[in-house]
Amino acid sequence: MALLAGAAFTVGARTQQRTLATLASTGGDRRLFFRVVSYGGVILGTLGAAVGTALGLGAAWLFMWFSANGSASRYPGFHLDVISLLVIAAAAVLAGWCAAAVPARAAGKIDVLAALRGAQRPPKPTRRRPIAGIALFVLGAVVTVVGGLVQVNAYAPVYRQVSSNVGIGLIIAGPVLMQIGAVFIAPLILRWATRSASRFGPGARLATRDVARNPGRSVPALAAIMSCVFVASFAMSLVATFEVNSTKGYSFSAPLHTAVVNLNAYVDTPPYGYELQQTGPEVVAALNSSFPAQGARLLSSAAEPPSAYFYSEGESNPDGSAIAPPADAPVFPYPRIDPETVCPSDAGRYGASPAETPTDIRCPTPSYLATMMSVRDDHIWVGDSADLAAILGEPVSTESSATLAAGGAVSTYDQYLVDGTITLDWRPTLDSAQAPQRSTTLAGSVQKPQHPLPYAIFMLESTADALNMDHRPSLVMSTLGAAPTVAQTDSVTGAVAAVSSYLEVEVEEGPELYGAAWSWALLTLTTIIALVTATITIGLARADGHRDNAVLTSLGASPRVRRAFGFWQAVVIVGLGSVIGVLLGLVPSLALSLTRDTSGQSLLPFAPPWLQLALIVVALPVVVAIGAALTASGNRTRFSNRSAFD
Repeated sequence: MALLAGAAFTVGARTQQRTLATLASTGGDRRLFFRVVSYGGVILGTLGAAVGTALGLGAAWLFMWFSANGSASRYPGFHLDVISLLVIAAAAVLAGWCAAAVPARAAGKIDVLAALRGAQRPPKPTRRRPIAGIALFVLGAVVTVVGGLVQVNAYAPVYRQVSSNVGIGLIIAGPVLMQIGAVFIAPLILRWATRSASRFGPGARLATRDVARNPGRSVPALAAIMSCVFVASFAMSLVATFEVNSTKGYSFSAPLHTAVVNLNAYVDTPPYGYELQQTGPEVVAALNSSFPAQGARLLSSAAEPPSAYFYSEGESNPDGSAIAPPADAPVFPYPRIDPETVCPSDAGRYGASPAETPTDIRCPTPSYLATMMSVRDDHIWVGDSADLAAILGEPVSTESSATLAAGGAVSTYDQYLVDGTITLDWRPTLDSAQAPQRSTTLAGSVQKPQHPLPYAIFMLESTADALNMDHRPSLVMSTLGAAPTVAQTDSVTGAVAAVSSYLEVEVEEGPELYGAAWSWALLTLTTIIALVTATITIGLARADGHRDNAVLTSLGASPRVRRAFGFWQAVVIVGLGSVIGVLLGLVPSLALSLTRDTSGQSLLPFAPPWLQLALIVVALPVVVAIGAALTASGNRTRFSNRSAFD
């Protein structure tokens, strides 16, 4: 807004040239000119501070009045921070004065005789500004790249906070320097646009020439739109990146829109710990009574072998090793993972080579494969084909059905399958240093669900019984097909709590998708700011060019030419500002995407919202240009006799 205010003062100073020339003819000096023009900025800043403060306080009071819920802890009264308000008001006054300072300084250099004659010539282009702009632009690009490289080094081989902060600072500072450089280059770009637009008719030619020959009001407007679009596009890209990152690292506990009750619940009474609840049928009835699908299923699984420390009770042998389990300890089945498919850093658990190779394509190993997810998640599941379909969230494939019918097992991960077979080891503990007491190899196949799920191996009940495998009901799952309503959620929560206070209902709704909502909100805000900016710019152009408009009308220019004049003014200013702003806004996100972790994976992937950015580049200038053309159609020029001195 300070840029637009500066443009307004520039136009005002040009309008006052006759008055200033009259003051000069009566003995006025440059200091007087500076005070005359700059005091307008002080007055504007004071009025803006007063009106803005009043509107802000009123909006805050109304928001508190509408959102208050009667609790004194939420809004303990309406209190004002007077010091902060005074600082903000002083900053507004200072901003107004700064916006008027540059035009005020230029006002002291007017040609008195030319001003009295009413002659106005466009400023002469110089080579210094484009050269300085190109230098700043290149410097900003170099700073951004250096920031990205610093970020890369900050994460390898170990994370360094100071280097990361420096890298982020450089990534932010680089595009800012590029924007400043773009402002210096803008007059040259506008002159190039004039040459390109000449082929689109007289309206486009006149409008682009007017924009190029009046950089005092067109460049600040272009810079304001560019800065706004830069912030919006950078924020859009960053939010979209965070969403992709969080979605990529999200762990599904069940298929989408599925309600799950794990019967292995934590009991907060002595002896404490997880305890399998024997209330599976009651939980099934509770879920069926709350959801219209009424498709709850009671799933069974084989108990997991405990970890080695389970037998040590917090103690260890003199050599530091865990206390071995007793000889009569029960054994539990556990699926064997192919060592060739596991990250070498997990070699101690799975018997692969102990070499650390973080850049290996197998790294990092999925968490469900590398270690137990928790003591609640078993790996071997038992049931029928309908149970497997519920676990997968999709129909059972023909290959999976044939494997189950042949007495085999179906895996949801490739790592459990070796040469078409799945191996189960019976162990008293998960300590891989000890040989399994018994092993069984089954025919196997893989059917991967849409998302990785914490269910490794599935077999029919007849297969488990043939292997003398103990299994028991441990999970209730209900496929809903859609997100539950608030009433359904409240109903099932109460129904399950009535069965057991230790059980909880979890409904898998997937990761939160917030990027699109934020992108559309930022697009709307950017459009509003661009409309306001373009309105001010076009209004200044019309106020500054009323004499040119009068000449056009006297020569017989039709309203169509005047509409085209306003249309192409908006296209050039808003279009160039949007394109440059979007391109510069993508630079920080692209630099941040260079960041890699120790395994070579991108920490912040480059995933901008292309649809919203395309609308900013294409639709935003068109909307503003159409509005400018429609408002220009009603413009009527009035002729009046002008005396020698206004």
